[in-house]
Amino acid sequence: MIVCCGLVILAAAGFGIAGSMGGGKPALIEAENVSPQAESLAEEEDRYTLRLSGIEKMDQGDYAGAIIDFEAAILASSGRVGEFEEDVLKYRAEAEYALADYGAAAHTYDLLIQLEGDGAEYRYRQALSLALAGDAQGSLEAYRQGEDLEGKDSHQSLSLGRSDVVAAVGKACMEAGLTAEAESIYNEAIADGSAGPQVFNQMGMGFMETEQYERALECFNQALSLTDQTAEGQQVQENQEALRQAAFNRGTALEYLSRFDEALEAFQNYVNTYGPDEEAQKEITFLETR
Repeated sequence: MIVCCGLVILAAAGFGIAGSMGGGKPALIEAENVSPQAESLAEEEDRYTLRLSGIEKMDQGDYAGAIIDFEAAILASSGRVGEFEEDVLKYRAEAEYALADYGAAAHTYDLLIQLEGDGAEYRYRQALSLALAGDAQGSLEAYRQGEDLEGKDSHQSLSLGRSDVVAAVGKACMEAGLTAEAESIYNEAIADGSAGPQVFNQMGMGFMETEQYERALECFNQALSLTDQTAEGQQVQENQEALRQAAFNRGTALEYLSRFDEALEAFQNYVNTYGPDEEAQKEITFLETR
């Protein structure tokens, strides 16, 4: 009975029936994707309580539970689309991304673009989500749109590091065989100074795959020379992971170049910096016999 009642509410609100709501507003939740838990919560709690519950669950790392609460909050809005609903969508997108449901996150950012208007921040986040979802072409298109929008409004402040997006989109393009496209956005980022450790590490890995070890080594060295004093939160963690990978990859590149003494020193430094590592230790043991 709850399901039937929930579907009546959705139909009246215009959610997911024809793909959009009255007045040209997009459907915030597709009817076929509504969970019974969200429908039940929407009938039992008010939308503000549900939003707060979702935020609390995100803080606790319960992203799946948070998404249900956010969906329920939208259902409890009974067809309204305003600042509250847009705010809930932002949280839902963050929860979907944290849950690694990148396709869903990209879709939510598309909804936000339709509701709030196009902006570089949403396009970059959409590009990042699409790249991690494996949609190389879609991620490249979203990135280019974000780049264009950022250029038109150079005074806007972005909370997402552009280097993170370039690295993810470039990696997706490389894996999809769009090598020229990946190299293009990498080189642009280097030229304008926005390339961080992730970009150079991804470039180096691409050169490793094509056996261009000297060029790969240059990229890994460049990655390790960078420190971003303005990075915060998740970006700091991602930069640190890129630096760790670059340090290991540098040793591998030196080994392929038969610069064994330097490779041994690189892996020893890696272990001293990042702690015991089985793969690094295997390389050290091998190189000590050279």
